[in-house]
Amino acid sequence: MNLTFRKFSAQDTDDVYRLLNDASIRRHLPLATAAGSFSVEFVQQWIAQSLLHWQQHGYGTWRIERDNAFIGWGGGPGT
Repeated sequence: MNLTFRKFSAQDTDDVYRLLNDASIRRHLPLATAAGSFSVEFVQQWIAQSLLHWQQHGYGTWRIERDNAFIGWGGGPGT
């Protein structure tokens, strides 16, 4: 098993969208109940905010992959 961490990019929108709207994941997300389903626009804004935080502070949310497959995120604000 190979774990990798990297900053998000705009190309990650589909992966994050699928994860946020997966029923088995949503039950662990406090905002999911109030938000209903997450939109593509929400995900795009979330990624943009993550990148802005990296730019402003030098740290932020990491994209986590196992064997080159997206499995989630960690670190940074809002996690």
